[in-house]
Amino acid sequence: MQNSKMYKRKVWLVGGYGVNGGNQMAHHIGLCLKQQFECDVTMVGVANQMKQASALFYQEEGFDVCDITELPDLVQAEDVVISQPSFSKHMLGFKLKGYKIMYIQGFNTFNLLDGFFDEYVCVSPFAQAFIYNTYGIKSQVISAFIGQENFPAPIKWEDKKDEVLIYPKHGKDHFDLFAPYLMAQLDEVGISYQLFDKKRKIQTELFHELNQYRYVLSLSIVEGFGLVPLEAMYLGCIVAGFDGFGGRTFMNATNSVTVAYPNLDQIVPAIQELRTDPFNAKQLSLVARQTASKYTQARFHQEWREFFRSL
Repeated sequence: MQNSKMYKRKVWLVGGYGVNGGNQMAHHIGLCLKQQFECDVTMVGVANQMKQASALFYQEEGFDVCDITELPDLVQAEDVVISQPSFSKHMLGFKLKGYKIMYIQGFNTFNLLDGFFDEYVCVSPFAQAFIYNTYGIKSQVISAFIGQENFPAPIKWEDKKDEVLIYPKHGKDHFDLFAPYLMAQLDEVGISYQLFDKKRKIQTELFHELNQYRYVLSLSIVEGFGLVPLEAMYLGCIVAGFDGFGGRTFMNATNSVTVAYPNLDQIVPAIQELRTDPFNAKQLSLVARQTASKYTQARFHQEWREFFRSL
């Protein structure tokens, strides 16, 4: 990569450590730059957060760390800054020197997008369209990945529990409003279900629990992409619930029974109809795994390498 403009550059990576899926994607951008372009990467935290490798994911330790408030005094004109839209309130694009790249992994984590970056990359076509339609900013898409090397072998469809695992995205208040409503509907039609433990789990624990069930019900209304539904699909589960907007990148009628918000009353009937057609249910499970298998870590790194070489 020595002929690339990114070769051996100093890179400041905001949010490259942390407990969310977005932090994990950012972390791997940093790994790509370190390993392929020999960049000197510093992980940038905010206050006391995102300053050490997360135990929930497989994150590499040993990176230098600084706080976001220090950046104006540290970043030089020849440096590269990579951030996420959730940090838009800091207006790093306006304040900082250097070449600035934003990886937009969601569209509901900010009130006003920092519009002063040099490059924008989106995690999904929906996020790309939202940013363009709202701000007139053009971008390319590099979708997220799931770490398939960390997954257990999928339990066969016949051996999975014929139940629904109701998955709440951490910290989403609307889950407490919608879940009891849907649980009453599931009770009415005689479908067994389990509530996912809201306590954060390391990835192997999460995968083990998803793997037990035929159906995973996601009530996350808004997702830039949707890692947990994709992980469930890789394990041969059928995802029901809301498509999260960004989840439309990989979920459709051939591999899931998700619906668009706010069609809450379509969720349980879709599960019930599928349970009456075992052949079709198993086929959806197979296609779900095939779809999710495309979103590899190797593909993610390759697309970012191509992006950085193009600068």
